[in-house]
Amino acid sequence: RAERFSCLIIAENAWPIGIVTGRGLVKHLGPLLLSGVNIDVNASHVVSSPPLMVEYDSSMFEALVLVQGWQIRQLPVVHNGLLTGILTYSDLSRSHKKII
Repeated sequence: RAERFSCLIIAENAWPIGIVTGRGLVKHLGPLLLSGVNIDVNASHVVSSPPLMVEYDSSMFEALVLVQGWQIRQLPVVHNGLLTGILTYSDLSRSHKKII
């Protein structure tokens, strides 16, 4: 299976400063496409900044609370000031099902 991507992390010195998601692209660019306006935008128009993040030693429950509470699907994971990964809603739901 080919790897799939659901977001892009914008980082500065390996620290996440923003996130671009498919949902964000549709939210910001959809109305422009429908209006027929020429779409000439940069990432600053579609990035969510700063992104919500969790530390690598956070519990899965803490991450799930953030994802559900903020209605987001991707959650950057950081450790010692560096991006170390991304937890997705799918990751968390699979993990939750294994525990039950």
